[in-house]
Amino acid sequence: MSQQKTLRSFFSSKSRVSDEAEGKHITQSVQTKNKFQCAGQTNLLETDEPVTPADQVHSDEDSDDGCPSRAQCESITDTCTCSCCSNFEVAYQPKDLLQSKSQGNIFARYIQASWYSKYKWISVCTSSYKIFCHICCIVKQGLLTSKSPFVHGGFSNWKKAIERFKSHEGSVAHKEAISKLQVRSQGVNVGAMITKQHEAEKRSNRTMLMKLLHCIRYLARQGLAFRGHHEDSFAFEGNLYQLLLLQASDSPQLATWIKKRDYISPAIVNEIITLCGNTVLRRLLGDIQAAKYFSLIADEATDLSHNAQICIAIRWVDSSYEVHEAAIGLLQLPDTKAFTLFSVVKDCLLRCSLPITNCIGQAYDGASNMSGVRSGVQALMKKETDSCLYVHCFAHSLNLCIQDVVRKSELLSNCIEFILQLVQLIKFSPKRLNLFQNIQQQIRFGDDSAAVPSSLRPLCPTRWTVRHSAIDGVLNNYKALMFCLRQVEEGHDEYAAKARGLLIQMESFELYFSLKLSFVVFAAAEQLSINL
Repeated sequence: MSQQKTLRSFFSSKSRVSDEAEGKHITQSVQTKNKFQCAGQTNLLETDEPVTPADQVHSDEDSDDGCPSRAQCESITDTCTCSCCSNFEVAYQPKDLLQSKSQGNIFARYIQASWYSKYKWISVCTSSYKIFCHICCIVKQGLLTSKSPFVHGGFSNWKKAIERFKSHEGSVAHKEAISKLQVRSQGVNVGAMITKQHEAEKRSNRTMLMKLLHCIRYLARQGLAFRGHHEDSFAFEGNLYQLLLLQASDSPQLATWIKKRDYISPAIVNEIITLCGNTVLRRLLGDIQAAKYFSLIADEATDLSHNAQICIAIRWVDSSYEVHEAAIGLLQLPDTKAFTLFSVVKDCLLRCSLPITNCIGQAYDGASNMSGVRSGVQALMKKETDSCLYVHCFAHSLNLCIQDVVRKSELLSNCIEFILQLVQLIKFSPKRLNLFQNIQQQIRFGDDSAAVPSSLRPLCPTRWTVRHSAIDGVLNNYKALMFCLRQVEEGHDEYAAKARGLLIQMESFELYFSLKLSFVVFAAAEQLSINL
């Protein structure tokens, strides 16, 4: 124990005496306090008595790697002011310390010259007789670990030197320090690099998002479905996904972005569609509010899923005296009672910030729940504002007028019934439809002056004014229809007799005159309906 205490006092002694003028090394006896001389790279450490490896053994409180105890774990490189530790930009590897044993140099007994060439990161502290990693000491701030003896405390466990050197050289902290030192030597700011990469990713994501928005706007504008019937995480067959794949054929960056499947889930796509619709609606409402006064148009209908819905449209005049009309809502109805319809209309106007007092006109169909003078929607609206004038929808009135005229005229009603039966006979059978199309092509090739014939169109069951297109299809294909009916009547099925009866009617003057008369009436009515 006395020897250990003497050795501890030997290494903890801070008193140094130098004689630079005479260039002599001062030696003192072992019984007195041992003193070291550390004056740069050319100074040597000697004692009056050789120090053996056993003299360098630490106490029981020291670690296995030769660093001080955790209670005394203070970086020696931070307290040493000698040239060995004051400048860690270059590894301190003094050659003059590698002298022979006869000169009594304590460093020569443990530090080998081959270590300098093999492990270039070794840096020697002559005041503490420890080895440090000069790379890790330079960039020790922010390393993955700060408990390495090559960074704090120093290394002096010479028995395991090569093993510890290899372990430290392959450690994650040492590799991280090398990477940081290389970046620092290149003059690159890591924070700036991260920020630049982040900005590049944001620009790329914004570009990809804009492509997605363009696809959504296109599908919404054309009224096409966005997703398929069985679209899930394994099968994306919808129009939106396929449209993105089409664009990705010219953009590898988009192809990579699609694989992440960001922003293409049904919930996000529906949200984007809602946001786009709200943007369009806000622009329309801005124009309506600028005009201040407006008229209200509403109509109720039932969709294919048998849900009652009401469409609400606004009609206004701008500062240039141009009339505009736009739908502002398509809302589902719990029932079709007058008060329910009125509540839905009023709520829609309030949500759109359109004061009901600025509504100066309302137009509905002739149904009692809409146009009733006592409890209809128009009566409830007048209770809110007296200036809201009710007008029966002109287009609906015209449609009812045409319907009544056709029913009163036997000539026109027979014409409509003939067209209905003829279209059903030809179009509802692929065989007869193909026969009719072949006859159309033969007539066209035989007569170069013949115009391109129009196809047969069915009659609209609700809007009578658009039936002129079906009448026009029969008149333009009159000759081809007669040839087609002659071939159909040669058969022996039930359709042969029906074709024979239709052919007899087509050969009469009465039918041809009724077709011409019906086309004139319905064409004028359709043009009037468009202008209303």
